[in-house]
Amino acid sequence: MNILLTMCYLRDRSGAEWFTLDLALALHRRGHRVAVFTFGGFGDMAQPLHDAAIPCLTRLQQLTWLPDVVIGNTHDETVAAAAFLPGTPLLPVCHDADAQHGLPPGGPDVHAWCAVDLACLQRLTLDCGIDPGKIRRMHNGVERGRFAPRAALPARPVRALIFSNYSTPGPETDALLAGCERAGVQLDMLGAGLGQQSPDPGAVLGSYDLVFGVARCAAEALVTGCGVVLFKQGFGLGPLVTRDRIAHVHAWNFGRGELTAPVTAERVAAEIRRWDADDAMACVHWARGHCDQSAAVDRWEALCREAVALRPPGRAPWSALRRRWLRWRGSGSPSRRLAR
Repeated sequence: MNILLTMCYLRDRSGAEWFTLDLALALHRRGHRVAVFTFGGFGDMAQPLHDAAIPCLTRLQQLTWLPDVVIGNTHDETVAAAAFLPGTPLLPVCHDADAQHGLPPGGPDVHAWCAVDLACLQRLTLDCGIDPGKIRRMHNGVERGRFAPRAALPARPVRALIFSNYSTPGPETDALLAGCERAGVQLDMLGAGLGQQSPDPGAVLGSYDLVFGVARCAAEALVTGCGVVLFKQGFGLGPLVTRDRIAHVHAWNFGRGELTAPVTAERVAAEIRRWDADDAMACVHWARGHCDQSAAVDRWEALCREAVALRPPGRAPWSALRRRWLRWRGSGSPSRRLAR
């Protein structure tokens, strides 16, 4: 298949950006022709795409082949692709329950809307009024090859890590530091907002026993072999992930719906005291079986094939689409026009 992925940019290493990068590379390795389009451009994060000769586009006119399907990860770029490629099946993905870029594009070419977790599913159904029968839950996967399993966990955690691009110095960070100090745990920080970012978190996570994070960061920590306490700055503190709750918190993408407690030193210390090394390792084994990217790519590949097979006939030829786009260029941004 010819598959176009859209994303607002590929430079800050957010969860949706990693999703786009990993899925593009995985589909390419499976023999599909892939391109990635952004309005916001590419940073050094996109180097693996360049290395694999995957086109990185900032203008849709740069396409030299006709996509069979579009996997749209952000609103404006997906709307633009829909304008440029009428008749091409769209698979819009909601990655965020609040952000503007998570608003679902509509139109006759949408084959199915995709939600990465229950919070995004609720946004699509309750906020946007989309029929649940037209929504697919497509959980994120982790490329396990980038996260070598660490050694067995200790009886009590010694080193912990805040792992989030959204955390910044402030009261909640101070509460995490104080809570870890009470529990006798050293706390380090990793993330853009904390001034410490790594292009290869897999090389870092194995040095820690316990990680504070949500969503993809939590999944990556679990796959590496770390225990996880759910935390996102501005949203609150969640529980220590345990074997009896891991399937539930996975359905919420390891975060939203679970961040119910204020971040205080007392609560942080209390969650650390719940640590059980055997239970943590059971969670690690569960995550390595259920958060594997290969299974997620299988589902995406099957959904793309379904969308292509059920595509209505009569799509305009490539030459006609290019002429139509050139006519539209004189009437303003198709993204802004269609968004209205």
